[in-house]
Amino acid sequence: MKMNDLLSAGSLLFYFLVVAVLVSVALLFRRPPAIPALSGLYIHCALYGHTSCFVDVTDTVRSFVRKGRTLEMCASNSDLGVDPAKGDNKHLKIFYSLDGKPLVEVVSEGTKIMLPRKRR
Repeated sequence: MKMNDLLSAGSLLFYFLVVAVLVSVALLFRRPPAIPALSGLYIHCALYGHTSCFVDVTDTVRSFVRKGRTLEMCASNSDLGVDPAKGDNKHLKIFYSLDGKPLVEVVSEGTKIMLPRKRR
């Protein structure tokens, strides 16, 4: 082997080790994933749209949650800030938990949503 071959192999090993250390440090200091509270109302996922054309509106729906206990909003283009299927009737699907119990709410466009639902 020539000296240049050894140097380039050593440089490659050095850069590999630097990248491995940087990735390890990044993984070490990353924030742990948020764990939903076992009490109160937590929105896991919210999808808005028509048949196969849905958009993720989870963050928008979460912004309507008050004090971690109630959600009051309208399933509308204006409240959700998007119209994923212009001219079509849309639905809002909310996957949430209430005091740790998983639930799903599906409402048509224009419907007022209040969670938790009043018990009859």
